[in-house]
Amino acid sequence: MGRKRHTAQQLCLPGLFPTPTVALARPEALGVGKEVVYIGRVAGGPPRGSRGHVQRLTAWGAWVRFGKAGTWQVPLCLLAVPVAPSASTGEGTG
Repeated sequence: MGRKRHTAQQLCLPGLFPTPTVALARPEALGVGKEVVYIGRVAGGPPRGSRGHVQRLTAWGAWVRFGKAGTWQVPLCLLAVPVAPSASTGEGTG
């Protein structure tokens, strides 16, 4: 009997990001004006997946303007940096 090959697929669910769209923010990757994505889930905070721009950096986080959601002081562990789609994933082509 031959073995069947299985391929893994990433599910896309609301509120979750496909793998190549964001990377966790590191202090050296951030700067004033840099676009970031909020990946936290805090009651009363900005909605998960909100995109904003860094206004000011602190030792442990950043002040980020999220447009209509306002400006928030966010820890780095709750921020991600958008990543350009790669040609190998087929995203962004068409």
